[in-house]
Formats: sequence, structure tokens, C-alpha cells
Amino acid sequence: MPQFDFGHFYKFIVSAGLVLVGAAFVVPWIVFQSTGILTISKTELDGLTDTAKTLIIERQSGLSDFQDWAFPGLPLALAIIGVCVTALGLILWHKRQATQNALEDLDLESKLAALSDATPSEVDAKLREEVAEDLGADPVEEPSAASGAEPGNDQGAPDASSTHAVLGGSSVVASRMGRIRDWEASLFARLEQAYTGATKPRQNVRMTTLDGRMYILDALLSPAEEDSEWGQLAIELKAVTSGKNLVPRIRDTATRLGAVALNLTPGLVYTGMRGRPPKTTTTAVAILVCDNATLANEHVRAIAERTMRELRTLMQVSVGVIVISEDSFEKSDALTMRALITQAWANRGEDGQLVWFP
Repeated sequence: MPQFDFGHFYKFIVSAGLVLVGAAFVVPWIVFQSTGILTISKTELDGLTDTAKTLIIERQSGLSDFQDWAFPGLPLALAIIGVCVTALGLILWHKRQATQNALEDLDLESKLAALSDATPSEVDAKLREEVAEDLGADPVEEPSAASGAEPGNDQGAPDASSTHAVLGGSSVVASRMGRIRDWEASLFARLEQAYTGATKPRQNVRMTTLDGRMYILDALLSPAEEDSEWGQLAIELKAVTSGKNLVPRIRDTATRLGAVALNLTPGLVYTGMRGRPPKTTTTAVAILVCDNATLANEHVRAIAERTMRELRTLMQVSVGVIVISEDSFEKSDALTMRALITQAWANRGEDGQLVWFP
């Protein structure tokens, strides 16, 4: 028999109507099945006390009277009322559901619009800007509380003319862009090998945040199915030309990705391994490719670790950072890269999710 649904008002009305329709069939069945009191023989009845005999005769008479006036009128009335109530509930529910469907469609369109493929010109412009920022960046002192600098502060960045003066022409930029473009293609090829089935990667994703800002991500890992327990992850690849630029790049990249991380869904980390996967502790990871000397510099590493701890206390969502040497990046296979991403994706270490891989 149908049961009441209290989770939604119109569902409750529909369920009440269905209960009435069900009662139209159940009540007659119960009445006609309750024949025990009607089948008592006269001999058994005469053997009872006067009080028991009177009560049984009254019950038999009551059942007879109930059957005379209730059938078939009561079941028919229950069925008619139940059908009417169900129809009313379905009509109201349909109107409400149409509105709900429209809202869900709008939400889906908004999500699809927020994650779209970037155009080649947008990707090229982003890469050119990143290379110019890196190669033309001014030296930055060791970060400290007294400096007053904020994460992601772009003060002191050179303009376009001074950048080209430092670089000695656009050929250096073009050469560096070509190498980084090859790195990005190589990284995405490894992501495609490492993340299959439950989680799949997308390349050069244009993402519009809730506050209207637009970011172009080098890669985005998303669950292959909707309503999945797997988490999303934004991945950015950055090249760092020298150790003096590493800390500024960490600050700038982590700050920018922190805004993106707010708009992505956490969940479980796809590791490709057996056992229960860990939960995400971020939805954004930056991969900074440096020269070998930078990775061997313990002083630079100490500053980077302290910077990550500072950012972790300042930012709403922590961002994982992988600092890897050029040789290690180019030689790492898909499984190694996935292991590094997993560590930065779900690491609660005191260094603020910094992975240092010489």
C-alpha cells in the first residue's frame, strides 16, 4: 500500500491521494476477511456468558449494518476522492516541477558556460604573458612579515618595453614559449595516460568564476560522470627561469589558483591504486618547472616552504604546489606524475602542500 511522503508538499498530496485509492481496495478486503465473529455456531454462542453473548451479537449486528451502508459506497467514495486528490497533487506538482526543471537547466547552462574550451589565440596570449612575466621579473627579496607584501602582489612588474629590453628582443620570448608549449603538451599526454575512466582531463579550459573573472587553465581533471564522488582539480604549469623568481611565482600562482579552487568541487582523489582513495585537500595544483640548481638550493627551499605555510593561513582554499626540476619533469612518466599530483592534491603536511621533486 502507498505511504505518505513528507519530503515535499505536492508529493505529500499525491501520496495522500494514492493512500486513499489503496484504501478503497484494502478496506473491503479487511472487512470481508474478518469473518471469524460471524462463523460462531449457536451451540458455541449459547455456551458463553450473557455479557459475551450480548457483545458478539452486537458486533455481528454492527458489521451487518456497516456492510449495508458502506458497500459499495465507501470504497467507491474513497477511490473517487483519492483519484481527485492525486490528480490535484500531480497538477500542482507539475507546475512546480516545470519551474524546478527550468532552474536546473539554467544552472547546467551556467556551469557549461563557466567551463569552456579556450581559443588558440587566448592560450597563446596567456603563454606569452607568463613568459614575459617570468623572464622580465624583478628580483624579489626573501618574504617576511615586515615587507608588507601581499600574496600575488604584482608591484614592480616591468612594462612591455622594459621587458623586451631585458630580453633583448622577442625571439627569446618566442623560443621560451615554444619550449613551454612542448612541456604543456607532454604534461597533458601524461595526464591522459594516468587519468582514465573515473576521472578524465581537459586541456586549455576557460573558466569563469562566480565573481566574473576569467582564467585559462592548462588542464582540468573532472569526474567522468555527474554526481560522482571524485573531486575536480585545476592544474597549471609554470616555468621558472631562476631561483630568485621561484617565491614570487609561488605567491602569484597560488593566489590566482586559489580563486579558481573556490569554484571547483572537492571529493576523492583518483590514484589508480587499490584501496580507499584519500579525500582532496585542495582543488588546484600548480607545477613549477625550475632549473636543477634551484632545486638543489636548500635556502630557496626553506623560503618556499615558509611561503607556503604563510599562504595556507591567508587563503580560503590551500593550493598544492609541485616544484620539479626540468630534467625530472621531462623524464617523469605518467605514473610518477600522477603520484606527485596525488601528494599535492591530498597532502595535509605542515609545509602547505608543497612537493619538492629534484
